Amino acid sequence: SSVVKEIHLNTGKIAHGGFICSIADTGMGNAAHQKAGDKRCVTISLDVKFISAAQLGKKLIGRVKIQKKTKTLVFISCEITEANNIIANVSGVWKILS
Repeated sequence: SSVVKEIHLNTGKIAHGGFICSIADTGMGNAAHQKAGDKRCVTISLDVKFISAAQLGKKLIGRVKIQKKTKTLVFISCEITEANNIIANVSGVWKILS
């Protein structure tokens, strides 16, 4: 989770998309690392669908779900919300490094 601060705003005075992507990528990457038995993992794809704007001072929460793990890949989804509002839906694939 993270609170939207002034530094996270774009010129439209809403949370920058890159900030939202960073929340998802961090949470999903940590989940991939755990699912891979603490092996290093790297993001190979990240698909983000922005649903609603996030305003200054709002707390964003990411809920991560492992979709599937293979020998070399982890498929993950994440929903970022603020209160009852969906801010973004994210899906991605992580490569498990040896």
